[in-house]
Amino acid sequence: MTCEAVKSTAIITIPHSNIPPFPHRDMCEQKPRIGSVKDAAGAPKKLNLTVGQRLTVAFRWTVGAFLFVNFMVLWAGPVFIQGQVWKMGANKYLRMVFSLLDDNKYLRKFAEKYVYSKEVYTDFFAISVTLAMSAISSVCFLFYWQITYGTLPMWLIILYYFEWVGLGGRGMGCAYTFAHKEGHHRNGGIYKPWFANIFGNFWENWMGCW
Repeated sequence: MTCEAVKSTAIITIPHSNIPPFPHRDMCEQKPRIGSVKDAAGAPKKLNLTVGQRLTVAFRWTVGAFLFVNFMVLWAGPVFIQGQVWKMGANKYLRMVFSLLDDNKYLRKFAEKYVYSKEVYTDFFAISVTLAMSAISSVCFLFYWQITYGTLPMWLIILYYFEWVGLGGRGMGCAYTFAHKEGHHRNGGIYKPWFANIFGNFWENWMGCW
């Protein structure tokens, strides 16, 4: 059956319904994809971008390519290796250690009273403190080594990335989770006023520096 025949004869009937049959909307018509730009003949149409727009597109592609290469070269290895170590047995032992910190009622009460604006945010406190201490101390150690010896050995750089990722991705996962959560609350909204006034969104703005 030709497309024209389908258009002229196609009728939709809804079984077991009082709604009368109605003609089908152009069954053969292909809707253009969102974002596609075509000319009258259906061929792709070249966008007439200004120089500024072209530079913006090129800049975005360059940044995206750089971030992709950065992840594949520096982060993919630590993420894969530590994820496998976690799945192959480390989780059985470390979960108990992490639970002792994460579920500590004294730490949670302290966080609720002095740090966070709502009780629900106290889930972040223990890992936030340990991760911040670990990250800050590792960066300080890197600066010390660089200043003292004038160079950073490859093994130390690799250890730095492994430390940031953490077993099972705990470090990286928590850092990105905290930064994302803070991003939905402007000006340190998840924290008590004293903390928000001093640090603002700590993970989004300060820890994000490294």
